[in-house]
Amino acid sequence: SRKKNVLKPKRIYPFLIHHVAVFLRTIWNLRVTFENKDLIPKDEKFLLILNHQSMLDSITFLSCFPEHQFTFFVKESLIRFPFVGHYLHAAGFISIDRKNNRKAMENIFLGINLLKSGRTLAIYPEGTRSRSANLGAFRSGAFKPAQKAEAPIVVAVADGFYKKRARFPFVPARVFIKIIEVIPYQEFKDLSTNEISENVRELIQTNMDEARQKYSWLK
Repeated sequence: SRKKNVLKPKRIYPFLIHHVAVFLRTIWNLRVTFENKDLIPKDEKFLLILNHQSMLDSITFLSCFPEHQFTFFVKESLIRFPFVGHYLHAAGFISIDRKNNRKAMENIFLGINLLKSGRTLAIYPEGTRSRSANLGAFRSGAFKPAQKAEAPIVVAVADGFYKKRARFPFVPARVFIKIIEVIPYQEFKDLSTNEISENVRELIQTNMDEARQKYSWLK
C-alpha cells in the first residue's frame, strides 16, 4: 500500500528498478562519461547529493550501480503515477509534497531514520529540475539528514542532461556524471546546514565548469 512507508524493501524491487533504468538509458541512447565512480562507498551509509537537470539524470545514475540500493526523494506526483509510482514506493523511494510542509518534514525525518539504519539516501538539493545549464539555488534542509544520522556526504555532478529532450528517444546524447568527493561527517559536524549547502554548491559549480572546459560537447 502506498499509504504505508516501506522501511525494508524487498530486494526484487531495487533489482527491477535498476534493470528498468538500464533499459531506459538504452532507449534514450545516453552515452555516459562517468568519472570517479570508484569513490562511491561500498559498505557504508551515506547521503548522495546530486544536481538535477532532467528526469534522465536519476535514471542514468541508478543504471550505473547494480550493487547499491539508493533511496531517492521524489516528488509526490511521481509516486501517485500508475504502475511506476507503485514500484518506486515498493523500492523504498520517499515522496516529497512541496505544497505540504508538514508532510514534507515527516518524510525528511523518515529519510533520517533510514539513513541511521544504514540505508543510502539520495537528495536533489535544488528541489526540482533546473532544465538548463544553470545550477539552481540549494535548499539547506537537504543536508539535515547527514547531520542527524552522522553520515558522510557523497557529492556528485551531472551535466548535459538538460540538452536531451525526453520526447526524442533513440537520438544519441552524451552526458557526464562525476563523483566529486566523499565528505566525512567529522568535516561538517560543526557547520550549519546553510554553510554546508553553500560549500557543496560551490564544489558542484566548480566541477561543472571544469568539465565544460574539458569536454567541448558539454558547452
